[in-house]
Amino acid sequence: MILNLCLVIAFLFNTYLVSSVEASTPKEIYRAYKDSVVLVKNEEMIDDKKIVSYGTAFSINDKGDLLTSAHLIKPNSIIQRNNVDEIKVVAIRWINKELDLAIVRVNELIKPIPLSSSNEIIIGEELTVISNPSGFQNSLAKGLLSAKRQCGKFISLQHSVPISPGSSGGPLFNENGEVVGVIQGIYAAKNSQNLNFAIPIEYIPKDYLYSNKQATKAFNQ
Repeated sequence: MILNLCLVIAFLFNTYLVSSVEASTPKEIYRAYKDSVVLVKNEEMIDDKKIVSYGTAFSINDKGDLLTSAHLIKPNSIIQRNNVDEIKVVAIRWINKELDLAIVRVNELIKPIPLSSSNEIIIGEELTVISNPSGFQNSLAKGLLSAKRQCGKFISLQHSVPISPGSSGGPLFNENGEVVGVIQGIYAAKNSQNLNFAIPIEYIPKDYLYSNKQATKAFNQ
């Protein structure tokens, strides 16, 4: 997703979710949660050519729910774990196309990643991403929180963690190994560099994180 230039804005949120901390350095975060991040793969025929695109999703609870970008979820999407194991999507629990976010339920339980309010992070804090840039599974990258910006109706977290197509939907970790945002996209103006953005985790309805709420619709329907 390509973003328009946004205005700086400060914002406050109540603490979102308190979790036990298992990791802090990028190395520890990767060791703890690399298996909680999966690949989303889509294939389609355009002008008789097979086009393959990639994205990222990650586990957010112990009920089999993954958080990802809404544009990645299609009837024939393939979700893959550990390079080979394919996971079946059984339902879409929540989707918001305006935010480009979705929660899907899969047929496998995956270790969840702890979540935390993005209000707790400050400019200059080190951030970490595990994602699948260009389909290279479970790639680790780090950078800094550059700003908190107003992008239309929503807040975005501007950061300098290197990302690429395929990183969308990936988890943005704070220094405590907690997810504070979901990778959104880049600002790709000419000569621009490292202008990357994530959606704060606060935009996810809490009911879908805590409860075993009924799926909104069966997948492939």
